[in-house]
Amino acid sequence: TNGTVGPKEALEEAAKILASYFLQIYEPKAGLPSEGVAISPSISEDVLKLTIDELDLPTRIYNSLRNGGIETLGQLLGTPKKDLMFEYRNSK
Repeated sequence: TNGTVGPKEALEEAAKILASYFLQIYEPKAGLPSEGVAISPSISEDVLKLTIDELDLPTRIYNSLRNGGIETLGQLLGTPKKDLMFEYRNSK
């Protein structure tokens, strides 16, 4: 730090930010469609065609997605959340 914020305060603030990011993934805001994410036209076709191999995901997540038949980011975004959770529970 540059001295304006102590190391402890900086670490606490970073932990709060990181926890809020994980919370957004773990408990998304209500109002999102349950039948998959509407793929925004602002997402380029190249991004949607990225394979899960290219995403550098943790092994467990990668294996769960592969076992669920998901091969691209576009497929992942189009898969309903309930289906993703089912695949995860069955992959343990």
